[in-house]
Amino acid sequence: MIRSLLILSLLLLIFQSAAKAQKPIKTISQKWLCSIKIQDKTIDFKLEAKTGKTFPAQYYLWNGKERIDLNKNIKVGDSLHCPISVFESKLIFPIKLTDSFSGFYVNSKNQRLPFEAKIISAAFEISKPRILEQYRGNWNLYFHDGGLPTDSGVLITELKGDSIYGTILTETGDYRFLNGKVGSNAYLQTLDGGHSYRFDYGVKKDSIFGTFIYGPKGTQLFYGIKTKAPKLKDGFESTKVGPYEQFRFTAKDESGNAITQSYLPIQKKAVVLQILGSWCPNCLDETKFLTSVYSQKPKNVEFLGLAFERKPDLRLAYERINVLKTRLKVPYPIFYAGQANKDSAKTAVPFLPKVFAFPTTVFVKADGSIYKVHSGFSGPATGQFYKDWETEFYKILKEIDPDLKN
Repeated sequence: MIRSLLILSLLLLIFQSAAKAQKPIKTISQKWLCSIKIQDKTIDFKLEAKTGKTFPAQYYLWNGKERIDLNKNIKVGDSLHCPISVFESKLIFPIKLTDSFSGFYVNSKNQRLPFEAKIISAAFEISKPRILEQYRGNWNLYFHDGGLPTDSGVLITELKGDSIYGTILTETGDYRFLNGKVGSNAYLQTLDGGHSYRFDYGVKKDSIFGTFIYGPKGTQLFYGIKTKAPKLKDGFESTKVGPYEQFRFTAKDESGNAITQSYLPIQKKAVVLQILGSWCPNCLDETKFLTSVYSQKPKNVEFLGLAFERKPDLRLAYERINVLKTRLKVPYPIFYAGQANKDSAKTAVPFLPKVFAFPTTVFVKADGSIYKVHSGFSGPATGQFYKDWETEFYKILKEIDPDLKN
């Protein structure tokens, strides 16, 4: 009898162990890892379904630390078309999602890049800490094509386990939120609707060497030298205005009527002029910033946007401007000022000798004199640089406030 009980107990333990071994991996509710094919590499992002029972379902795109709300979904047949942020790009995938599925990323040039998606398991989320300190830090970065320099910037990074986050600062803005992995080599990537980039590189002592790929065919080489004090040319140094230049511009409202510096709401007020384009990722970040601080501005300082769009047709241009204004809930007026090139900008804002970057921010006193011009914008992905700009911005608002003695 005792022997029979022992055999039964042993069989029960074996059965329980087998049941545990066959237990399926717990999945994280409605979250997929998606990989876009770009040349011989991939750009990865996460797709997360919102909670709720809406039809069709609503989703978030996770671009590293950046969460993008895909809240303007359009049902087309058995597929869902999800515009990404304010840009002319979108994700296309089946309405009914399974554990794995295929889709397309369509960029602003209407190029269709395929992606594969697989549901994320709990085990996937675990990132084991590793000692990879050689990848932490800042590098002065130089891009080149066949040895000829094409651009420069500063790569700033931070590590969390074997994950790496950061951005690239340039004199005209930043590459926004980059994320990736480190091992024997490293890669950084981004997919935010305006950019689809990947940077692969290795570290050798205090230098890095790598390849930058963008779109179906674009490729550049780069190298970097480690620095303890990253520094770029100040945005106020790029564009200098003559001492007697006065604020003047030409633009059109949605009906085609001319808008100039005589625009009534800005009369007898200081002005923060934003020169932007709805297609520009750094302009997106600046628009979010200006929208967030608008309620805190002095009452006699007004904000105004002049948009330069890729489509010269007035109706099509305002379609993009209105998408930007509606989705970001922009509280200040934005007018169409011309096609998106620096020559058009020079015609629309003749007091500037050159429009060095999109965006450009012009600070104008109430008497129409140009106080300061700042080229480019360092967004929230840049950390301390973004905080420094916020401090500087509020300081300048006080300096141009006509209610205060300057």
